[in-house]
Amino acid sequence: MPYLGSTPTLVALERNNIADDAITSAKIADDAVTLAKLAAGTDGDIITFDSSGDPALLSTGTSGQLLTSGGAGVAPSYTTISSGYTITDEQATASGTGITFSGIPSGVKRVIMMVEGTSSAGAGDIYIQLGDGGGLESSGYLASGAYVLQVDTTGVTRSTSSFLWRMEGDRAWTYNGAMNFFLKDVTNNTWVARQDGDHGGGSNRQATLGGGTKSLSAVLTQIKIFPQNDAFDAGSISVMYA
Repeated sequence: MPYLGSTPTLVALERNNIADDAITSAKIADDAVTLAKLAAGTDGDIITFDSSGDPALLSTGTSGQLLTSGGAGVAPSYTTISSGYTITDEQATASGTGITFSGIPSGVKRVIMMVEGTSSAGAGDIYIQLGDGGGLESSGYLASGAYVLQVDTTGVTRSTSSFLWRMEGDRAWTYNGAMNFFLKDVTNNTWVARQDGDHGGGSNRQATLGGGTKSLSAVLTQIKIFPQNDAFDAGSISVMYA
């Protein structure tokens, strides 16, 4: 190419010669940006987009957590996966006027109380009360318990002070079974209960069943089981929750 005068000196293009906004996405070929061109990050971090549509970084979670979508317009997050049920140590019911299982953690949605070979020295029903950080609650229950010995031998008891396990017969009889508690309403800490099992001596057994509902003043932290009369004199109880 001819020039007027002398040939100009060639000068290499430097980055300072390029305006910050001079290179647009239209000037970059598709699939041209490699992983090596991305800024270094932390192993496990994930690139997402924020509510404005701008790139954002989701920091790595804890080992074993699950990445969960928050839906449109909400950043994903890491959630701890429940490891399943926690079972408490078995508590003997060979003596004492009641057993309290405390330390139930916040977030529990189901509790199962399991009874084996338990009896009390005095005749009567078995009561179960729920409690929170303020203590056990003895009012506000809508509960009933029943038994069926044979077709024409049944009975039912109602309670507003506790859930109950309806008993009928010799006080030396033992009872076995479980009472399930389900968190129905997180806002009002409302629990519903369902109980089934058996009661009797030897082959002379009767079916027991019952249930009810109770709203606590705060999050559930404890459960107490105790006989209506006298004290426990045989058996064992444990609780599991999730």
